[in-house]
Amino acid sequence: MNFHKLLILTTLLYLFIIDPVKAQYNNDEEIDILKNTIYAHLETFGNYLSLIADKTLTLDVRTNRIEDALNLFYNPLCKVSISSLKKNKPDTSYINEYLNDLMYLPYRMIKIKWVNINITRLIKLNDTAFIAEAEITQLFIGKNNNVLNYRKLEGVNYQSIEYNDITTKTVQVFIEKKKDIDSDQYWYNILFCEIGVKETRKL
Repeated sequence: MNFHKLLILTTLLYLFIIDPVKAQYNNDEEIDILKNTIYAHLETFGNYLSLIADKTLTLDVRTNRIEDALNLFYNPLCKVSISSLKKNKPDTSYINEYLNDLMYLPYRMIKIKWVNINITRLIKLNDTAFIAEAEITQLFIGKNNNVLNYRKLEGVNYQSIEYNDITTKTVQVFIEKKKDIDSDQYWYNILFCEIGVKETRKL
């Protein structure tokens, strides 16, 4: 069974059958490596979001970051839930559409930051395949004035902000363990899919 078919099968198991609490294994060193690797990828994706939204950068730079961000996903049709305080429930978009829309949001300045990244589930399916779930907090500020001191969130002049929120998001993660032929060392191929929303509130 190839990896793509395995992903489909194991995702169904993950969603409907597997109890993550019972899916334990004893290799603590590998768990730590996996969690650190997933964390690093999530942090990288959060940085890409910040750059894609940054209108002080050129369109070429931001478009290149979209390509980099898409390389972190299983495919460009992975779904993303998009929430807003202005809507009763989240919308759903494909990751490629979401990233392109982010680049053209109608604010003069946009600041996005991913914080509080936490790996909430990690399940070993076999010797070479894992699935995981992460939870993150996203801070979003969009405004049309010229000045925004994002380094002092606590001291921001909220009257000058057009929109802001803080959202708890979930990210489904697929991991394939691979072996380098030349070095005989193992490495992990990390792929994201299905970004969901748990809660959105005012920042």
